[in-house]
Amino acid sequence: MSEDEPRIASAETLEPDSKSSGTSGSGVIIGPNGIRAGWGLLIFLALLIAFSIPVYLVLDRIAPDLSSPILYPKFQIANEFLSFSAVALVTAIMATIEKRSILDYGFRDRRSLIRFVSGFGIGLVSRTFVILILASCGIVSYHGIHVDGLLATKFGAVWLVHYLFVALFEETLFRGYPQFTLARGWNFWTAAILFSLIFGAGHLDRGSLTFLQFADLAGAGLLFALSLRLTGSLFWAIGAHTAWNWTNSFVYGLPDRGTQVQGHFLTINWNPNGNIFGLGIQVAAPAIDLLTHVLVAIGMLWIWRDITKLEPTAVKASSA
Repeated sequence: MSEDEPRIASAETLEPDSKSSGTSGSGVIIGPNGIRAGWGLLIFLALLIAFSIPVYLVLDRIAPDLSSPILYPKFQIANEFLSFSAVALVTAIMATIEKRSILDYGFRDRRSLIRFVSGFGIGLVSRTFVILILASCGIVSYHGIHVDGLLATKFGAVWLVHYLFVALFEETLFRGYPQFTLARGWNFWTAAILFSLIFGAGHLDRGSLTFLQFADLAGAGLLFALSLRLTGSLFWAIGAHTAWNWTNSFVYGLPDRGTQVQGHFLTINWNPNGNIFGLGIQVAAPAIDLLTHVLVAIGMLWIWRDITKLEPTAVKASSA
């Protein structure tokens, strides 16, 4: 199979060669394929906690008034950049220990730019599709342009950088080293489901979530995992993740649990009296989101419908 063909990211078949594993022995911590998956995850988590403590001590000192309903880009970018840096550093350490490249955990793709741009495009279109449905049913309402011209361009670029770091942080954390390692110990979809559930639960810190809102977030996690399974990399997921957040928060300025980003382009607000078939916003909005994830997944499977004819290829250090 040529390098230009798309690859199935099958961590189930991840079998390090002797150069990658660095060992042929077997024990409680070291198995025939290197560090056992469970121990690898524990070491990853311990290192992540250790590196996160100084990061959040720094963030705590520079944090603005967190009770403000407005999110300011300077602190938000610092927050996500430092968070991503911590995860990337720990991933690099684990890659070194396991004698791999950090690129092996979702970042080895000759079509990375195409994957990212296509994911970004799908994210922007799908979020617009959801907003249009919600607006047509009166669940959200349009209140005009908030900022325009050069100011809108400036804030658009700044928030785009922020949401790119959000996507890099969350995709690397939930579908990078942990996903590949647990999939090596169990199987790809068991790992994907587990980390998608954790991904949904991880947003509880932003306020209470209904069951459908949790299902919406977990469904997004599964969609991103599907893109990893089909393309062999995280670039599509990073693009879509970036676009969904940026389009929702900056382009449409939709409040998220009572907060809005500074300098959002349009102003669209929730209408508490809106409904679809008698379903209020707490049910209708996440249900439409979840349906959109399903439609995008079906579209992806349709586009890549011939990929199962390709030989599943392990995501491992540089293949010739």
